[in-house]
Amino acid sequence: MRRAFALATFVVVPALVMAQVSTKDFARGAEIRTDGGGSLYRIELPDEVYDTSTRVDLADMRVLNATGETVPYTLREVPRSASPESAWRLVPSFPMSEAESGAAARTHVKVGADGAVLEVTNDRKSGRSTTAYLVDATGLTDPISRMSLIWEAAPGATFLVPVSVSASDDLNSWRTIVPSAAIAQLRRDTFMLTQNEIELPGAQRAKYFRISWPRELAAVTVKSVRLRPRTNAAEPEIHWRTVSAERVDPVGTAQYDTHAFLPIEYLDLEFADPIDTDLITIRSRPASTSPWELSHSGLFYVLQGPGGPIRSPYVHIGRTTERYWTVETTREGGWKQNRAPRLKVGWHPHELVFVARGPAPYTLAYGSGRVGPADAPVGELLASLSQAGDGAQVRVATLGQPRSLSGADALEPLPTPLPWKRIVLWAVLIVAVGALAFVAARLLRETKNAT
Repeated sequence: MRRAFALATFVVVPALVMAQVSTKDFARGAEIRTDGGGSLYRIELPDEVYDTSTRVDLADMRVLNATGETVPYTLREVPRSASPESAWRLVPSFPMSEAESGAAARTHVKVGADGAVLEVTNDRKSGRSTTAYLVDATGLTDPISRMSLIWEAAPGATFLVPVSVSASDDLNSWRTIVPSAAIAQLRRDTFMLTQNEIELPGAQRAKYFRISWPRELAAVTVKSVRLRPRTNAAEPEIHWRTVSAERVDPVGTAQYDTHAFLPIEYLDLEFADPIDTDLITIRSRPASTSPWELSHSGLFYVLQGPGGPIRSPYVHIGRTTERYWTVETTREGGWKQNRAPRLKVGWHPHELVFVARGPAPYTLAYGSGRVGPADAPVGELLASLSQAGDGAQVRVATLGQPRSLSGADALEPLPTPLPWKRIVLWAVLIVAVGALAFVAARLLRETKNAT
């Protein structure tokens, strides 16, 4: 009862704390389509909102109903699942061998009643080497999306070779699911470049996997295998933007401007050359006059493997809305002319939740130099619904095509109005002082005449 009353209150109470605005106060807008059966709706902010907003807090935005009234809304981060690292599962793995001459494999696999691999024995005759690894996935029920290998190699060993992956449910019939995937261990200065993950396209459901092992890796031993099941919960998509350098200093620093207040959480580089490695330092700042702050320092690379390019993973940083960035190289001579890398920034868009008060359709209006923050207590309502387990009451709305409202003119602040009250007050004071001066002068003259 208390929850229903709170929801009704948020729907019908007027937004007294919001100054009334109209679509004329905004540069751009888009229609929000609702199904008409709910009180709370949510949409994902389009990238254009970040590009158009004049404020880092995105406060120059409103949701208007069909009569032009402002309705309460709030912004929140999209909920995410646990860390991807926690999704990995360590599974049993066993080496398989065959004769160097290419004879059939002499590996015997013993399985239990539940299908789990109990023992794998190989022919111990000389001249036999490991040519594959058997991976037991019987303990997992969800489809597998990725595979990670942990190996042991001699100090200083380097390699870049292709492997293949097959799947089976009975250890007799095998189907190839990854014809070629590159694994690598390379060195650059004090850094080790490792490519040890294999993506399984389409997420595979199988009891057993078999990883081919090239003879070039006879001295490299797989110690463990991890599998990552595909989760049912959809991960929020990362939005990426690639930014070219606007200026390159002779000392080897390229400068970038995103021209937007993006909630950046991920960084990557796109090298100009198909093969490149470099120790990179990335810095950022919110304004062109602010000091630079370190965002990340580390190794970025792109190599050409048997199955295609091998790239360094993108970097996860703390969320920041800073607009200006630099990429600094350690290579002698800096970047070649017009060969500075392009900076890639990634983010998860905010989710806008609003109260469907008043008639539809609703309009998301954004980008204004005239509108400031609007205080609406929708966040308190969302917290109340979440604690009560009623978060599903927030329905999904869809956003129409963006359109121009007042255009670029709305991005400029209105001229500062004349302070008429202050002007009138000063005029009254001046007149009063003048009157007092006139009276004082007259009294002084009359006193002199009397004397």
